[in-house]
Amino acid sequence: MIRERRMKVIWPILALAFAPHTATAQASPTSARPPVGLLIGFLSEATGDDFQPDVAGTAPDSAQPAYTLVRDDTTSDHLVLHHIMTTDLADRYATLWVLVTDQRVSTRLVQHVIVPRVDGFWQLGSSTDTATLTPLHADSGLDWDRSAIEDFFWLTPLGEAPRLPMIASDDITCTDQGDSRSLTYVGPEYYADSTLSESACAHYDESQSMSVRPLDALIPAPADSTAPAASVALLGPEGVAQLARLNRAAASWESDCGENGFAARDEDWGIRRSRGHWEAVANFTGTGAGICGRYNEVRVLRRSLPPAIATPETALPVSWSAITAAVPGATDATASPDGRIIVVLAPQLATVMALESGKLRALGPPIPLSAERIVMLEWARGNGATRWNDVLSALPLLEREQ
Repeated sequence: MIRERRMKVIWPILALAFAPHTATAQASPTSARPPVGLLIGFLSEATGDDFQPDVAGTAPDSAQPAYTLVRDDTTSDHLVLHHIMTTDLADRYATLWVLVTDQRVSTRLVQHVIVPRVDGFWQLGSSTDTATLTPLHADSGLDWDRSAIEDFFWLTPLGEAPRLPMIASDDITCTDQGDSRSLTYVGPEYYADSTLSESACAHYDESQSMSVRPLDALIPAPADSTAPAASVALLGPEGVAQLARLNRAAASWESDCGENGFAARDEDWGIRRSRGHWEAVANFTGTGAGICGRYNEVRVLRRSLPPAIATPETALPVSWSAITAAVPGATDATASPDGRIIVVLAPQLATVMALESGKLRALGPPIPLSAERIVMLEWARGNGATRWNDVLSALPLLEREQ
């Protein structure tokens, strides 16, 4: 098989970490300040088998149908397409809402990435379809089976049930193939992902790619057409010029196998989180002989994203050394629009801190956060934070499957 993937859904989130959490610091003698809130979207870490319902549906657990969907479709050319799909309940993406009001911190964890947009909140999630294509009749003369596994993303207004994407029979062109996708960024208008594609046709092939697409491309269209990836021109002249310079230099880059020559296409780029900011990166690919196959290099194109792509992020008002002194092991941080609240991220933890007279003070204990990758950071302030809290407080808490 191209990819040995257990047909199980990962459910890694610790319930204790995200029950309603509050921490109250000593009241400040100054007048009350407007509330601020932060949405942290993330991919949760995978854990052991204890939290993995059986996708194949073979276990006696009565909860299995909630996590999987099995469906058979008969094609016009007398083939059967058998699907085993994970449902929205199996989604490993989640959102932590952090609200700071008068030195009091409250948190709420919900499933999926909750995205604030001009027309309200939307939810973005993921699902996986494992499909097998077989002849309808044993005596059809066809003696082969074909299989594919693919990760999908879906988007729907908050409160609406998602329409889960599926693999089409025309998309299964090899004996065994797979597309493993992972979000790297989600914003109000765009999302970015990274894909590992594998296939066994006449020979084995593997490739890695990135893409940035409009968020609306995830809304099911009548024809189910997929919007093309956005060109690096979306970054403006600075990004285009940087890619051109790197492409000239990449022609002479040497791979680990000793092969020469890399190149990047205009649409093969992405957005990822770096320390204290989002950055745009380009994916450079080369092809070698024999075992070298395809190889990749990633280079930064632009360290500040245009407002058309991402909500402008407030610069950190203190040095990184001050942050790591306050939170040893810190890997990332983000500041509220007014610069008075900083949320510091470290492995497994998020610490909410107030900036007072140039010094950082923790507003309560660290918040457990089982994040494998941060994909969204969106702030709200004042009445906006209050409105967001009203909506998010009505959503069910995400808890560990019992």
